[in-house]
Amino acid sequence: MATVLPTPAAPATAHRPLTGLWARLLDQASTLRRGASTRPGRATLVWAVAVMTGVGLAVAWTLQTQRDNVLQAQQTQSINLARTLSEQTLRVLTPLDYATQKAEQWARSQSLQGDALQRLVSETGLGDNILTQISWVDAQGRFVASNLDPQGRQSGRLDLSTRPHVQVHLQDGETSTVLYFGATLTGKVSGKRTIQISRALRNTEGQLIGILVVSVNPAYFEQLYQGLQLGRLGAIELTGADGRIRARVQGGLPAFEEGLATDPRLPWPGALAEAVTTLSHAGHLKSWVGTRISDYPLAIWISVDVDEALTDWFKTRRLIWLLAAAFCLAIAAATALMLNSFQRLLQSRAELKQQVRERTQHLSESHSALERKTQALEQTLHQLQAAQSQLVQSEKMASLGQLVANVAHEINTPIGAVKSSGHSIAEALSRMLERLPRVLLDLDEASRPVFLALIAAAHHPAAVISTREERQITRQLTQQLEALGLSDARHKAELLLQLHAHHAPVAFIDLLRRPDCEALLAAAADVATLVSSSANINTAVERASKIVFALKSYAHAAPDKALRPTDLRQGMDTVLTLYQHQIKQGVELDYQADELPPVQGLPDELNQVWTNLIHNALQAMHHQGRLSIRMNTEGQGVLVSVEDSGPGIPESIRERIFEPFFTTKPAGEGSGLGLDIVRKIVQQHGGRIDFSSEAGVGTTFRVWLPLAGPGANTHA
Repeated sequence: MATVLPTPAAPATAHRPLTGLWARLLDQASTLRRGASTRPGRATLVWAVAVMTGVGLAVAWTLQTQRDNVLQAQQTQSINLARTLSEQTLRVLTPLDYATQKAEQWARSQSLQGDALQRLVSETGLGDNILTQISWVDAQGRFVASNLDPQGRQSGRLDLSTRPHVQVHLQDGETSTVLYFGATLTGKVSGKRTIQISRALRNTEGQLIGILVVSVNPAYFEQLYQGLQLGRLGAIELTGADGRIRARVQGGLPAFEEGLATDPRLPWPGALAEAVTTLSHAGHLKSWVGTRISDYPLAIWISVDVDEALTDWFKTRRLIWLLAAAFCLAIAAATALMLNSFQRLLQSRAELKQQVRERTQHLSESHSALERKTQALEQTLHQLQAAQSQLVQSEKMASLGQLVANVAHEINTPIGAVKSSGHSIAEALSRMLERLPRVLLDLDEASRPVFLALIAAAHHPAAVISTREERQITRQLTQQLEALGLSDARHKAELLLQLHAHHAPVAFIDLLRRPDCEALLAAAADVATLVSSSANINTAVERASKIVFALKSYAHAAPDKALRPTDLRQGMDTVLTLYQHQIKQGVELDYQADELPPVQGLPDELNQVWTNLIHNALQAMHHQGRLSIRMNTEGQGVLVSVEDSGPGIPESIRERIFEPFFTTKPAGEGSGLGLDIVRKIVQQHGGRIDFSSEAGVGTTFRVWLPLAGPGANTHA
């Protein structure tokens, strides 16, 4: 809800020059009333009063307009900053939410122990400066273990049932497993001030089996927010829907304070994306701008002291009032001279010529003075225009800084994937070196080739399949194994699919019947982990390089490169592998590609086209819906279409979506360069790109590329 900032009363000293001017004018009018008794005298006096009144009103209106513009610009800057900080905070909350969901899966399938919590911390990709610890609390509210105390020996069976973030799940009889964001408090186990985030973990029947508590270091957010120039009294606060403050920075330095659940100072944004309000506290009027962090019950609030924001305006106001006062004094002086001239004209007609010459001289001097004042006003106007240009340049630099910040955080994601995959490779290699020799020794001559064939199957990466296809394959494989009389067929079917050995399960039936089947499949699974983790590292590195390439592609045109035959389907498979994790979270993939002839082009640039289109489609659907990709020949080229089931593009902005820096995404989620870069790459290859969109149905982007490259862009 937007709230108009009130205009504080200007100090009385600002009006003293104008008040003194009116007093002097009235005194002169009283003294020279006889000289103004004629019609020219009265007209001169009325003209002087009208001019000075007009000057006063014009100056007051101009200053008020400038003040409103300054506050509006500050408010816009605060909104952009709040959006940026909200996006940065969301990048920390998203892996935490994913970690709690994965912990629930582990808790349902196996006992959640301390070593699993340590693995969970490693897979989040978050450092110790963000994540203090992850704890496991049983269904009675007693501490079991944490990544810092895997065996629970240091803290014993510590009773945490009275803690709000634990008690809220113990009292809740529903099967809800949403995250609960508790207030900042000192942990009994860690002994540190942390933000307690918890999730109730339930089994498949909906019974509470435990509570996962994630302790987040609020100092990370304070370090993230500090250093921003918001003035000595400006503040940044991370608050919850309960009104409590999780992290706070004032004057660029951490200034944590605990809020009250009933604190009425800041309204909760609620269903709105942003809220703007003004509050007076301790004699200071502050402008507050708040924005919610996605769907979480958290909000970022930016406060700016109104007087600090208007510091330059106060200086400008004083200068303009002084100039206006000088101008009005000059008008008053000229008026007094004219009235005196009329008085002397009435006293003696004989002195008319002499009086005229004197008045003419005085008027000439007054005119010169007016010209000097006018030049001074013009110089002041030039200074104001220069200041305005500097403000525009500052706004451009702020936008550039936001773009750079977005790119830096985008690169952090593949770096985290590399780190996590590296840990997975190390763990799998350690287990494999321990298990594989023993497994090979236990195998007889007949079983050893079958086991080696299973390992060979795990070495070959599988093609990208949709979520629906994966479920269908698992169901069919389970039925085959049950028909062969194998126990625990579902688990073994999932392992065979993971090992890429689901095409011919009968070939491995002897291994599956062995009593040490679990050890054999586990050893082969370690090999599969090495293969998949290595592939993840490669795709993550490619993702980071493409992010840098996107920024460089917009900054300047790349030098000419030699075109070469390019397999478009292979490039699309690579991009889908990169987004495989995001697609599996809630997106149904429909991917159909014919056998395509090679296209003369640049593989890296074309992969950037598929990356941007798929990324835009996933964001348009909020990662929930149907993604359809078609690749087929059309005429003398290849047609690629990417369709999403999102809300569609509003008709009012369809003509602008290819403009640089124009984006329909929320602040911090896009720079507005993606589609502009896509169009440049397609045109560079001699192709065409268009789209169709229907409200409530979705959007389809179509890219047509000629087989022969640039210069051959005609359909057959």
